Order: sequence, then C-alpha cells, then structure tokens
Amino acid sequence: MFVARSTQTGQLLALPSAPVSDKNLSRVIHGDDARLLSTTLRCADVHCDASLTFRQGEKRTAHWAHKSGEGLDCAEREGGEGEWHRRVCRDLLAGAAGHEYAVDDARVDVVIRRTQTSRLSGIEVQHSRLDVETVLHRHAAHVAAGLVGTVWLVDGTATGVLDGPTWRVDDDPRLPLRHSWLIDLLTACRDTPMPYGCTVGLLVPNAADGRHGVRFIREVEFGHDVDGARTATIRKWSQRVGETTLREWAKGPNRVLDPRMETSRRILDSTAEMRVKEWKYNPWRDGPSAA
Repeated sequence: MFVARSTQTGQLLALPSAPVSDKNLSRVIHGDDARLLSTTLRCADVHCDASLTFRQGEKRTAHWAHKSGEGLDCAEREGGEGEWHRRVCRDLLAGAAGHEYAVDDARVDVVIRRTQTSRLSGIEVQHSRLDVETVLHRHAAHVAAGLVGTVWLVDGTATGVLDGPTWRVDDDPRLPLRHSWLIDLLTACRDTPMPYGCTVGLLVPNAADGRHGVRFIREVEFGHDVDGARTATIRKWSQRVGETTLREWAKGPNRVLDPRMETSRRILDSTAEMRVKEWKYNPWRDGPSAA
C-alpha cells in the first residue's frame, strides 16, 4: 500500500508512487523518511489499524505492508483473508447501493437499499477478530447514520462446515463455535440495545463448485467448557440462502428474482430486523434431551 496514517498526528502520509488522488489528500514522504516513520504508522483503512512495515527492493516499488499476523481481514491486503473480503464485497455483493459507505467514525463495507422504504441496511464482511466494544461502537454509528440494521457476513469455514446436502437441510444445528472472534461478534450482536437489528450470517462454500450458501444465526447458547474457556453453540438459524439469490437481492430495487427464490427473498428482507438472541433451555419447549 502507498498511503498510511500517522499515530502521532493522525495525518495521512503517501509515498511518491501513490495515485495522484491519494497524494492530493496526504503529505508525500520519500524512502528514508518512510522507513524511519514506519514504527509510528498504521494502515489507513478505518476497518484495520494494523501496524505496518516499509519494504523496497530491486523489483518492487517502495510500499508499506501489514506486519506478519496483522490486518488479516483488511481489504488492502494482498491474498489470504483480504482477497476473501474483496471477493464478497466486490463480486458477490457488486450490485449493492454502495461500498465503503461513510458514516461518523466508521465506514460500512456494503449498504443495501430497501425496496419498500428506500432506507439502507448495512453489511459488514468479517474474517478476523474485532472486540466486543468495537462492534458495539460500529452498531451505534450505524444507528446514528439511520441504517435499519447490520448483517455481519463471516467466513463460515471457520466453523468447520461446508455447503453440502446435510448443511442445507439441518434445522437443528447444535453447532459449537470455539473461535473467540466469532463468540465476541455474537456477544456484541446479542448485547446491542434494542430494537436495532444485528445478526451474523455464515457464508459457506460448496466443495464441488466454490459457490456459497449462507445461514443467518438466530439463537446461540453461550457458556464455558470444563477449562473455563468461553463457548457458543448455534441452536437456531435461518434456512439456507444460495449465492444466486444473495447476489441478485443485493441490487435492492433493481433486483429481478425468480419466483422460486421467494422463500430466500423473505429471509434476506428480514435480516435487517433479525437479532442474535440467547438460547436458554426450556423443558416445556425443548424436551428432556435438548440441553
């Protein structure tokens, strides 16, 4: 990347190889200064804030790169999770009303225009850790901006499931989650003040063709294992929605959906009001073997 943010001044700094539009909004610095200042620089992407390192070689133009293990979900990162982020935002949700939509103190990865009210709902595409406080801050910024709800699309492969025949019909998942970043995200959605809608969708690839299906989480059982580590078990989720429907639905008022997609359309339209709720055992409802 050719633009970075100073932690000392908050100013954007650009290398000479940065696009003209970026240099017009930044202070241009050169190789020696860029190298010396690297320890005080962070990624300029508002979703990232990772530490950077300066790189320059015989075959590559001077640039900054994320330090190893940092900024795994950043859209500025080459390959890995950044590539996944770009593919979801710019391909799967290409027809959306906006990308990198600016709100106070934050940006929303994707916004979808509602067909009935023309209001916007937000979609955040996430692959790695955000702490609970950051997610709650994002939701508050989205509320202040007038969004009707936030859906977090996450890489469902972290849960160990694939979009196959069993996953497509499984309506009683009892799917345990061990990744702390997923548990934090679900916790923040549960704790967001009512009535703002916020849920998490597991975007899962099909091993055969690479296309995706998504299920939106409705109820989660939170707890701890025998060693005291936090656990979360998905107890209720929506029916599966396929990639074709998701891609067309993202176009908002311009969508053209096949009548056979009606059930999936209803699910997607309801996501702005959907919330992650805490599942609690009820013997009258769940029976003696549900816990």
